[in-house]
Amino acid sequence: MADERPDERLYVIPLRSSWINTTRVKRANRSIHTIQEFLSKHMHVETVKISEGINQAVWARGAEKPPGKIKVKAKKEGDIVIATLPDEKLPEKPKEKPAKAMDKAKEIAGAKKIGEIEKEAKEDHKKETKEKPATSKKESPAKENLPKAEPKEAKK
Repeated sequence: MADERPDERLYVIPLRSSWINTTRVKRANRSIHTIQEFLSKHMHVETVKISEGINQAVWARGAEKPPGKIKVKAKKEGDIVIATLPDEKLPEKPKEKPAKAMDKAKEIAGAKKIGEIEKEAKEDHKKETKEKPATSKKESPAKENLPKAEPKEAKK
């Protein structure tokens, strides 16, 4: 009976009280903290995550004029509460991470061990660097074709 609370609730959170004893330019920031404190108290959880939609709604009119109240949907997931606007959809969690280069190399190589793959890669790199011709500092061909300047005659 002690744990009969629903996982998802709608709240209308009053924010006007957060305006009192707060510097004018810090009202929106204080409103965000008020939302977190309210949900923490009512959902019996310490960690509250606020969605980007709520943040934008509070900051829409600037730091000095946040809304007087806001309607919030709070969803409890374990020891964390995620707060969103009632009509806001959260982005889906990303699926599996793309395979790293070494994982792809393992798949391609099949039964080869990681050490063998790394050795082959280093050897290939050494071969590539050896095959490149060394560049020497030569004058450009355009300068070679120009006639040499004659020394100026001294004035008498």
